[in-house]
Amino acid sequence: MKTSLGSNSLILLAVFALVLFAGAQTAQAAWSEPVSITGLNDPNWHGGKYPCISSDQRTVFFMVNRPSTGSITLWDIVEARREDPSGPFTSERALTELNPDGVFTVHPWISLDGQRLYYAQTIKEGGGWGSRVIKMAVRDGDSAWLPAKTLWEIHQTDTADTEETLSGDELTILWARKGLSSTSPLRYLQATRASIDEPFSDIREVPELSALLNATGPHLSPAGLRVYINIENAGDNGASIYVGSRASLDDPFDNFQLLEGVTGPGMSGRYAHLTPDERTIYFNSRRGGVGGIWVSHLILSPRIVAIESLEEAIEEKRAAIGRITAAIRQEVKALQALQKISMKSDSDRLSRSDIYKSRTQIMLALRRQIKARSELQKAIDNLREAIGHLRPDRPHPPEPGTGNHPGNGNKPDTSNKPQTDRPRRTGSSRR
Repeated sequence: MKTSLGSNSLILLAVFALVLFAGAQTAQAAWSEPVSITGLNDPNWHGGKYPCISSDQRTVFFMVNRPSTGSITLWDIVEARREDPSGPFTSERALTELNPDGVFTVHPWISLDGQRLYYAQTIKEGGGWGSRVIKMAVRDGDSAWLPAKTLWEIHQTDTADTEETLSGDELTILWARKGLSSTSPLRYLQATRASIDEPFSDIREVPELSALLNATGPHLSPAGLRVYINIENAGDNGASIYVGSRASLDDPFDNFQLLEGVTGPGMSGRYAHLTPDERTIYFNSRRGGVGGIWVSHLILSPRIVAIESLEEAIEEKRAAIGRITAAIRQEVKALQALQKISMKSDSDRLSRSDIYKSRTQIMLALRRQIKARSELQKAIDNLREAIGHLRPDRPHPPEPGTGNHPGNGNKPDTSNKPQTDRPRRTGSSRR
């Protein structure tokens, strides 16, 4: 096997600007009380683990462990669906099409468009059945999945590659690797590629993750600049979910922060998967005697709600300007057609007076629409100024992470780097 270490644009710009601002302002944001997701976790499956939610939150993938005598082999992937993104899941099925040989199939990761599913699977190589490789499947219609690719380019013989997580564009992959010996350490690696049709290359170690205390279950933010990962709690046999950040894909992760309200002492949680906007988190937990998949939502500050509402209002007004402009074009075409009619001898049985009156009314309509378009643009300018008052220029707050760095000792942050990824969802530093 091989290994190698070593109009729409404006809308996108507006959304990107909002994301940057929200990321710089929500360090103190709180999370809702986590809730267990009912309707999943067949009691015969020994609980669901490693949830992976689709972008529209209508489909969730997770691992199950049924008794070996059941219809599903030990550790398989289940897909559950629902119509309402906030409602109960009403259908679920094991993805047996990905596991024809009855081997371990684990750690699902779904692409943002829902068309590619990455997962890890046991294979037989030199040392036996302990090795795992990362694979990718594609949708066959709306239901079945077709295995399409094995990522041999990042695999090393007689090792287990697992816990894969990708950036939103699927050009960066982060995963865990472990040797087949029980004493082999868990190592984290990263690789990149130029397009999703090309193999990964530029494989390198991510030592800052490998050094964390029994860290597992990483989840990359869409831009790949933040990682959510569970770190073992000292003394209670549980784990808590932390988030670390980096300035670029080539920089190390740092500033690990506990997601307060989601996990912490007495509130164990693992295997986080967040929606693309990082405002809803699904994770595995066993608390209050209830094990399985839990969900929590970011509680936005009133100021952020106001800003986002105004941004949406601006986009609606831009769309209205576009529709008015399209209507104006059609009315101009009508004027041109009437001009041709007036030049004909029979005038299509219309009197010159009728043609003149019709053109006059069209011109009046055009004047009103041009004025309305201008007023809408002025309203957009007003809303932009309103947003400016809600986010005045001021120095960025100190980057969190100046306290204890889990597993790596104290690492004070003096960079004061601005946010360049989606909104940071953090709580206080781990103590």
